[in-house]
Amino acid sequence: MATAGGFRFSTNVFGLTSRAEFAGFAQRVEALGYDTLFAADHLGSYAPFSMIVAAAQATRRIRLGTLLTCATFRLPGPLAVAVAQVDAMSGGRVELGLGAGWFEGEHPAFRIPFPRMRQRFRRLRGQLAVVTGISAPPPESPVTVARAP
Repeated sequence: MATAGGFRFSTNVFGLTSRAEFAGFAQRVEALGYDTLFAADHLGSYAPFSMIVAAAQATRRIRLGTLLTCATFRLPGPLAVAVAQVDAMSGGRVELGLGAGWFEGEHPAFRIPFPRMRQRFRRLRGQLAVVTGISAPPPESPVTVARAP
């Protein structure tokens, strides 16, 4: 679907229970002409990056992303590496959505502190600085990160 007046048409997914179910959903979304498909980042369900890889394998055109990756769940360096790897696996179709975190109930269930809003936004700013600044890991890193052309 071409953008209409600069708008893109998107949908998101939460609660699917298998790779096949998510891949099928992604194929239907792409066939309907949507531009993007976003996977939610909630603990206790599939990680959004797993869902993005499944969707990338099942589709050709649609852009894929996170809605939203919570700054309190993921450290910035490993997040940047994961996003770069998934972007490479998808042929450069990944969009990263970042957020400060809002669902307090998820945090204690996984023994993750839920800081005050000001602290969560500080963490988000720090995460943005790292994620937007990393294009490859340090040379001594055993991790290989490929950037999509």
